[in-house]
Formats: sequence, structure tokens, C-alpha cells
Amino acid sequence: MGEFELNMYNPTGAVEVTQSFAARLPDLNGKTICELSHGSFQSHRTFPVIRELLQKRFPTLRIIPYTEFGVGRAEMESEQTMARVVEKGCDAVITGNAA
Repeated sequence: MGEFELNMYNPTGAVEVTQSFAARLPDLNGKTICELSHGSFQSHRTFPVIRELLQKRFPTLRIIPYTEFGVGRAEMESEQTMARVVEKGCDAVITGNAA
């Protein structure tokens, strides 16, 4: 058998970053996190678990539950919700949790 060439391609498609996101927070202690939900995948079950795990790891973390904001994709993306996130002093947001 002679020489041959093997080409490999990434089946997941393009991996180029086309949109910049906010810089990661180095630590969550002392920070305020807001939860926003679009109402999918039983957020009433998953957010409390996420909340508990984060608060165990970062004891001074303050979490504002998704129930203090409107639920639904339109609510998540509304100007009023974004204004409330700013008003509440959120350093970061956890959005949805499955789509």
C-alpha cells in the first residue's frame, strides 16, 4: 500500500468567535447575580439547585431569583427587564437553563 493523505474536518462547523462577550468575573463572592428565565425546562426545579450550589461555593454571593423578573422570552429581552437588572446592581446574569 502506498502513501495516502488523510484530511480531517471538524463536524461541529465553524468555531470562529464572531461576537465578544463580557469579561468573566474572577470571583463571585460579594457579587450580585440575577436569574432570568424564558420558562423552559422546568426552571422552578433547576434554578433552586443552581442557586444552592453557587451559594455553597461563594458564601457572600447574592442571588436575585428569576421570580422577581418576568418569565418568558419577551420578558427576558424587554427594556424594562434590562433596566431592573441594572437597578438591582447585578454583576452577572444567569439566563434560561435550556432551550
